[in-house]
Amino acid sequence: MRSFSLLIIGGIFGAMIGFLVAAGYGITLDGHDHATDHHNPGAHDSAEKTEHKHDKMIDLSAMANPPSVKLMAVEDSVSGWNLHVQTEHFTFSADQAGGEHAPGFGHAHLYVDGVKLSRLYGEWAHLGGLAPGEHVIRVTLNANSHEALTVGGNMIAADITVMQK
Repeated sequence: MRSFSLLIIGGIFGAMIGFLVAAGYGITLDGHDHATDHHNPGAHDSAEKTEHKHDKMIDLSAMANPPSVKLMAVEDSVSGWNLHVQTEHFTFSADQAGGEHAPGFGHAHLYVDGVKLSRLYGEWAHLGGLAPGEHVIRVTLNANSHEALTVGGNMIAADITVMQK
């Protein structure tokens, strides 16, 4: 019984530490269900339609130096993966999130196996809780106003595949 009690207490404190570390790296959980149909007019109320612009994109082809992104994943020595989001001609701007589009500024969206997990407001993030097996991690660059950034119709994104043991 004592072992079980220690397991429960350890799990609670471990989860709390995990949330604190994630918050320290700027990881947020949106709470927005991306499984819903954004193209179905009846899928969301009108307030949400105006706030989220997932099917709109901003083409930055006219910029002399449009942003680019690279993604690296290093297996963490304790658990999960440490992600390094390397950008050029792009500045993370958490203080401007939800504001007007400003070329070269914004945030990133983090996806695992096609499911959006969070927004990123900095170049480092920790990703844990993956089931064993192969996973595709994707990071997209997004405007302050949340539209996806593109060049020539292609999203500015980076993908890597990791094998969780």
